[in-house]
Amino acid sequence: FEESIQIVRSLLDSDRTTFHGDFYDITDAPSDPKPVQETLPILVGTGSPRMLRITAQHAQDWNTWGVPELAADRRSVFAESCCAADTDPDSMHSCVQALIFMVDDQRAIDGIIAGEMGNRSIAGSDDHLVKQLRRYADDGFDEIIVPDFALGDTAEATRRVPAIQRRHRLPALNPTRHRRRVTERSVAGTSRRSLRRRHPEGRCSPSVRRDLPA
Repeated sequence: FEESIQIVRSLLDSDRTTFHGDFYDITDAPSDPKPVQETLPILVGTGSPRMLRITAQHAQDWNTWGVPELAADRRSVFAESCCAADTDPDSMHSCVQALIFMVDDQRAIDGIIAGEMGNRSIAGSDDHLVKQLRRYADDGFDEIIVPDFALGDTAEATRRVPAIQRRHRLPALNPTRHRRRVTERSVAGTSRRSLRRRHPEGRCSPSVRRDLPA
């Protein structure tokens, strides 16, 4: 992976790519057409120490899963990896995702937390959700991705979380439609099929993002 992400970066940025590594051997390889952006960011979704090191060295965006406690632990390792790579962690857009279950029944909440995805799920009342989402912001995450398949099947249910975000001025939320989500895995397995407009300082604007058709 460490070699492949370097190759993808070079293919996106350079007219020709030559790379001789332990796993890949490429000589004078072209890549056309080029991205419309001056620099197309590579996003890596990971939480392991090795991959966080690679992300800090070679990627521009970082994504991870987890409840606030787990995400905070991973962000600490990410910050250490950035320091070792001489990369400012604040220069990289970071997003986190978790399953959101808006329920008030304690038995249902306990069942969700005890389940296989318990450490990636937030379950409870609106007030509990607000407190948990604020923790992501306090830990420095720029964007929260909410898979909408856990929110319910109605339009009212899927709009509930964004409404809470606007009312309480929480971090930018990016609901993803599970059945319609389109991703495009590159050689490095890191690129998302989306368009992003970047601020002058290089930070990604999470509010300006749209999936491309398949």
